[in-house]
Amino acid sequence: MFFFFVSICLAVNHSSWTSSLNLPPHPEPDYHFYNEMHHELAQLSSIRNIQPFVIGHTVEKRPIWAFRSSNPKTPVQRRILIFAGLHALEWIGTEAALQFIERFSKHPIDGIEAVVVPIVNVDRRLLVEEDLLKGERAYRRSNAAGIDLNRDFEINRRSDAIWKHVFPDRYSTSPAPLSQPETRALDRMVQAETYDAVVSLHSFGGYIYYPWAGQYERVQDWQHLHAMATAMKTGQRDRHPYRVKQLSHWWFIFRILGSEIDHFYGKYNIPSFLIELTWTGIHPLKPKTWRDPFRMYNPINPQRHSTHGSDALYALCIYFHQRLDE
Repeated sequence: MFFFFVSICLAVNHSSWTSSLNLPPHPEPDYHFYNEMHHELAQLSSIRNIQPFVIGHTVEKRPIWAFRSSNPKTPVQRRILIFAGLHALEWIGTEAALQFIERFSKHPIDGIEAVVVPIVNVDRRLLVEEDLLKGERAYRRSNAAGIDLNRDFEINRRSDAIWKHVFPDRYSTSPAPLSQPETRALDRMVQAETYDAVVSLHSFGGYIYYPWAGQYERVQDWQHLHAMATAMKTGQRDRHPYRVKQLSHWWFIFRILGSEIDHFYGKYNIPSFLIELTWTGIHPLKPKTWRDPFRMYNPINPQRHSTHGSDALYALCIYFHQRLDE
């Protein structure tokens, strides 16, 4: 109840401040800048059942916004947490999250509530925007404290794999679990209320991953997780849907220690998934893309790829709706 009280207190009329924001033209017009995102969400919140609230603050004290949506005519029986933007350059995940919010709020699924955090790493996302406006294409991944948020969670932070001595960077973690305000904010969310699934949006690769990420062994109910991920894959309206795999099985030497999906599954027993959107934006026949960090993670035209992500998320909601009586 405290969480809902805080949510109501922090929810504001976005249009009261987004309407006055300066929205300058920028070199990636098919992607939303931060202000543009909030401007659109303000408009949606005024006509649909979307409740904005703050889940915490970044290193530089910026609010991290979440958006809650459901069918107000039916009680909530299942709740899904979706977040994007852990890594500053991975904008396509935010685009997929926004497209999903628009779709789900227009066509809510009875009994299902979606809670979406479009951008977690707000500080460095805004720095990437500054880079783009200056004509710079810098590689940025971490948060304002220099920490990779994708390696800052609590579960599976160590590995006995011999490959950690060969590829130490692939087996690195943050200095301590939940050392950053952004990851603590996400952790508080699942402590405050029950979630039936967690989905983290990244790029690139074209995969829907499930735990474990930090160890090669399978989880006990891996078949259940695989079935849920397959439901997301089946929901993608494309000739080339994403592949489904345990994350640590992508390549036998590959591990992600301290990942979000291991954390939410291992600590809270919540089915958790990491979707790697797109197959990169680098084009072999377009030399300008070869050394462009932004383009590495974000295709020139994001629409098809954000739809891939939105379709998968919506399919997961349908999956839970079909099993409300179980």
